[in-house]
Amino acid sequence: MGLEVSDLTVHVDTVRWSDDVVRGVDLTVGRGALTLLVGDSGSGKSMLARAISGALPESASVTSGHIEIDGRVGHVPQDGVTSFDQSRSVDAQLRTLARK
Repeated sequence: MGLEVSDLTVHVDTVRWSDDVVRGVDLTVGRGALTLLVGDSGSGKSMLARAISGALPESASVTSGHIEIDGRVGHVPQDGVTSFDQSRSVDAQLRTLARK
């Protein structure tokens, strides 16, 4: 087992609104597997990936469920402009992430 997510809920609370953006997600990914999340815009793919990788924004939190990671997990955000530091090569940034 590389990653196991069970009954995960992520809640976002901003000044303007508050809601669960990920509800009751169960996911198992084998160690060494490459997994892609595909779905409609606004379906919670990015928040799920950010919750798993520990990169939730300040306005979001895991309110229930469990994430178990055996090894390393990372994600590459969809927005290419902000995904990587423009002043460093993608290769250098991926190597840095691989050492974490």
